[in-house]
Amino acid sequence: MTNLISRRSPVPLYYQVESVLREEIASGRYAHDAPLPTEEALVRRFGVSRITVRRAMERLAQEGLIYRVPGRGTFVNGVRSLEFRIERNPADLMGFEEDIRRAGFVPETRVLRHDWVRLPADVAVALGVAPEVEGLWLHRRGSVAGAPLWIEDRYILRRWAARLRPRDYATPSLLATLARAQGFTVDRAAVRIAARGAAREEARLLDLRAGAPVLVAEFAVQAAGQPAQYVRARFRPDRYAFAFVIGPEAPLRGRPAPEEDARVRR
Repeated sequence: MTNLISRRSPVPLYYQVESVLREEIASGRYAHDAPLPTEEALVRRFGVSRITVRRAMERLAQEGLIYRVPGRGTFVNGVRSLEFRIERNPADLMGFEEDIRRAGFVPETRVLRHDWVRLPADVAVALGVAPEVEGLWLHRRGSVAGAPLWIEDRYILRRWAARLRPRDYATPSLLATLARAQGFTVDRAAVRIAARGAAREEARLLDLRAGAPVLVAEFAVQAAGQPAQYVRARFRPDRYAFAFVIGPEAPLRGRPAPEEDARVRR
């Protein structure tokens, strides 16, 4: 079926192969954890080189859509996870829940643990506060359409957390809830986004295999001229993506300072 790709197209062959496989995975052609065709079979099917097939497969693996098991083959990383994908601009700090609802879903948040704790050293540094400062720690998991989307560890400084009610702890957009309760606007936020392999407990909570890719987003938020909260969230990359709007007129409701270089201070 070499007509699935075109050698006359300016689009690279590996990307054409990747696009076909991505669409087939999304359509449900392969069941959850089902094996994909071997490299040899894909070479014959698309009429391309093994190097081209490998590059396409590597890109799919980097996104967490497929995974390899040495000696067994390559498998689909859960078809049902591809039924939705949510995108948002992380600079729009108040729009987390709104973006999910705009995509046609209702977010659900479960508080796994909560306590008043001394801030971890790296959190204190990111917020620019003394290491002995205490805050409210919330360990939460968020789901969409009954499937896990993110887990987070959130540290809210006592001044801001004191007026929260326990029932507020499960609010998906907790920053917006805080803003309404306290009557403040966000001054700025340092944001850091990275990718890494999921730890065993993270993988369990996100319904992934250990070591599968996760997106890690860290936010150090300042409000009313003072540190307010720090969030470290881990997202499933097959269900969530960050999309930036760049330009002098880009609307940023979170109002980060223009000079902010989007790095969490370490």
